[in-house]
Amino acid sequence: MKFNNFEVLTTILCSWLSGFLLGLWRLTPYITDREAGLLVALSVVVAMVIIHKHLNKNAVVAYLNRHVGEVQNTMLLDLQEFHRKRVATLKINHNQTMREAQDEIRRLHAKFDRLNSEYDWISTMYQDQMRTNQEQEDRIAFLEVKLKEFGQLKSSASSAPFSAPASQINFANPPRSGDWERVGYHIKPPSLHRLALSASRLVG
Repeated sequence: MKFNNFEVLTTILCSWLSGFLLGLWRLTPYITDREAGLLVALSVVVAMVIIHKHLNKNAVVAYLNRHVGEVQNTMLLDLQEFHRKRVATLKINHNQTMREAQDEIRRLHAKFDRLNSEYDWISTMYQDQMRTNQEQEDRIAFLEVKLKEFGQLKSSASSAPFSAPASQINFANPPRSGDWERVGYHIKPPSLHRLALSASRLVG
């Protein structure tokens, strides 16, 4: 058994105090037998505590020396169990993170497809509008060419006529109600040939 400094100091103090008081107990009547017995009992208790402590420590060391293989196996089993739980926890976290990442990727793909569809639709509508505008411009240019050919489009200095010719401003007075019986039934509508001649004269 190996004692530390505190245990050695305690043992020396208890032994010296016990010997000193026992010597006084024999020489003086001021120390009774009960006090001497208590001092001896205290010294014995201190010695027993120190000895038990060292014996217990030695027993633990001896047990570990005898069962070092079992202790190592138990420690290995504990480490393996901890490692297994740790790996299982990491796998669960990894799977959960992968599911969240895949859900986010699917959501982004859906958003991208929706934006792509909207872009295609806007591009198609824009192209249709541009085609319509181009067709309208082509039609306007064609009509302008035709009007120039027929002499309807004049220079910018002269304004286009917005009223009827002077010969057609003064019309005849409409017949009265009594004249319809005499005149209305004898009026013949103009023929298509006459209407075509009138239109060609206006254009010319």
